[in-house]
Amino acid sequence: MGLADLAQKPDGRAGRQSKSDEAGPKPYSVPGAEKSAPSAELRATLDLISQKLRAEPAPARPEPAAGQGASLALEEGLAATSLAFEDYRAVIRHCSRIVQISPDHFAAWFNLGYARQKVGELQESVFAYHQASRLRPDDARPLVNLGMVKQATEEWEGAREAYLCALSIDPDHPVALWNLGLICEQNGPKEEAEALFTRLVAIQPDQEEAWFRIGMICLAREDWEGSLAAFETCLRRRQPWKEASLNRGYALRELDRPAEARQCYEQVLTSEPRCVEALSGLAAVAVDQGDWETAVAARKKLVELKSAVPELTYNIGVMLDRQNRLDEAVRLYCEALKERPRFPEVLLNLGHALERLGRQAEAVECWRRALDLNPAYAIDYFQE
Repeated sequence: MGLADLAQKPDGRAGRQSKSDEAGPKPYSVPGAEKSAPSAELRATLDLISQKLRAEPAPARPEPAAGQGASLALEEGLAATSLAFEDYRAVIRHCSRIVQISPDHFAAWFNLGYARQKVGELQESVFAYHQASRLRPDDARPLVNLGMVKQATEEWEGAREAYLCALSIDPDHPVALWNLGLICEQNGPKEEAEALFTRLVAIQPDQEEAWFRIGMICLAREDWEGSLAAFETCLRRRQPWKEASLNRGYALRELDRPAEARQCYEQVLTSEPRCVEALSGLAAVAVDQGDWETAVAARKKLVELKSAVPELTYNIGVMLDRQNRLDEAVRLYCEALKERPRFPEVLLNLGHALERLGRQAEAVECWRRALDLNPAYAIDYFQE
């Protein structure tokens, strides 16, 4: 009977486009495609976890169902046919009969776990995968699928141990590397997630989603060069890819390369004119470049999309203020306060603009409100 393996290569899911607040310790450089052996420390850790998992007794086997009416060979054929037609309930019936007839039947236990996993009977699938792993302790597949079950039920430590045990058997297993990387990225440590994704792209350079995750981890720790390299690798492998283009633009802007960042945002807007993230990025770059017309046009579209960005509105007001276009600056400052009423920087600048327009009483009221919101900021501002 053939083996079904739920542990497939990562699908085409894109990661989050926004920055994370977490940070990792070391810079990232694009690796080559060569394989590297796990360190002695990692190998020792993997071996310990592997021994721990294998030493755990499997749960007691359920009582056999009554009425075994078919021979082992017939049940194997029926199970294989049901599996081919993705009739998982039938697979469960036939594999359950097989393990009653032959309790040490690895393929039946594995496919019983797989079928139960597919129909959502996750705890029952855990028992089946334990039995399969007991019968073939050097086969990574039951452990990878066990990790997926634990991951689906948010049993993070159990999933982590299952994947580490699988990697102690097959250090280059792509699904174990990918899924363990996702767990580490979500729950920490981030540097371990980056190491796992980096290993994955070293053995499978076309794993574009792993490149994307590397880029996001680099963004989180403000490694702009590393994130730029990762997102550019993404875009060499898939075009168009909105999230990768937006994040490439973010990294380029942080690297003080506004013209290239602007191209990223404009490219996204060519195919998706109402993309809020691209409009926000384009407006921010335009402010950096002193391109008032582009910044105002982008902000107008954001307002139409009900996605106004108070920081952008404020920055355009500052641009107008510096050009001594005080009435327009005041209007933008007031709009920024409508978008975010508790914005002390806006209140300070609004007060200064009003003072220059001879509106002293209104200026004093703005300064008073700014002091109420952020006394330290306002005091430092006036001391300068």
